[in-house]
Amino acid sequence: MSDVDFLIVGQGLAGTILAWRLLERGASVLVVDEEQKVTSSKVAAGIINPITGKKLTKSADVDRFWPVAREFYRAVEKLAGTRFFHEIPVCRVLASEAEAVRWAERRSDPEYQAWFADPQPKPLCDPVFVPTPYGGFQTEGGGWLDTRAFLRASRELFLSRGAYRRASVDDEEVEFTPTGARWREVGARRVVFCQGHRAHPSRYFNWVPFRAAKGEILTIAFDAPDFPRDRILNRGTWLLPGTDGTTFRAGSTYSWHALDTVPTAEGRRRIEEGLRALTPLPFRVLDHEAAVRPIIRESRVLMGTHPDRPTLAFFNGLGSKGALVAPFHAEMLVRHLIDKAEVDPTADLRKNL
Repeated sequence: MSDVDFLIVGQGLAGTILAWRLLERGASVLVVDEEQKVTSSKVAAGIINPITGKKLTKSADVDRFWPVAREFYRAVEKLAGTRFFHEIPVCRVLASEAEAVRWAERRSDPEYQAWFADPQPKPLCDPVFVPTPYGGFQTEGGGWLDTRAFLRASRELFLSRGAYRRASVDDEEVEFTPTGARWREVGARRVVFCQGHRAHPSRYFNWVPFRAAKGEILTIAFDAPDFPRDRILNRGTWLLPGTDGTTFRAGSTYSWHALDTVPTAEGRRRIEEGLRALTPLPFRVLDHEAAVRPIIRESRVLMGTHPDRPTLAFFNGLGSKGALVAPFHAEMLVRHLIDKAEVDPTADLRKNL
């Protein structure tokens, strides 16, 4: 096999989007992935929600990240000839009087107003399906990325270009030189590790301050065939319509213990409890999944060149907002790798030792 400009280790959300950004710049890449059945990127709901949390806070830098993400996913959809990016409203069901008061404050804040649909749908949702005693609101912008479909379509396109291989990359197999690196018979100018939380045991990145969190998600179905499918509902627990026309996904949980992919009875109980607070309609659980989110301390994305190895780079820490933040940060990393531009200090691997 001929040499490439970039060897990318890991075909999760980070590695896949970075590969697309490099290809946009005319670089040659080889993406290597061992194709584990369960990964954070494959299990993730991929929700892009501009207003989050009990305090109804606007996602940091969403004004910058959202247009970049939207343009990026639409461009890849066009290349792939398939749909995996869904722009649908996110409807927040307020859970208390305190949240209603906070919503009134946010609604009058100019920094937030662009993200609220106006006029608001009245009622927000049919109370037969979703009661809203404290009210609610609908965001303007947002939606979700079908991460499984996106990764699958990207892998097929990479394969068609000779830019993908199924394999496991061991640290000991990579040989670094002042001008590049070699893995087996492949030479590369740069190697970029995009392995999610699995990067922590690596001898090259075991100093990165990971704070990974396990998350669990349910796939459910309602007996009511007309349960609304034109929006994402969120009341602490979110409810996302699937693409098959019958099922929904619901979640999710956070746990900083037992970082494995084993679903738990406690995780299921918490999601079911949240669903019952959202809707009085009965539902059936069809599937239960768990994965580990690649969260780095302070929930920051880290990227850039290894402090001691100039031909080794890192892209990680996308966390629960990966679908929103990854296209913007991948573009920043490409400018660093190709144009030698500086990485934002908050995301620079070398400045966060």
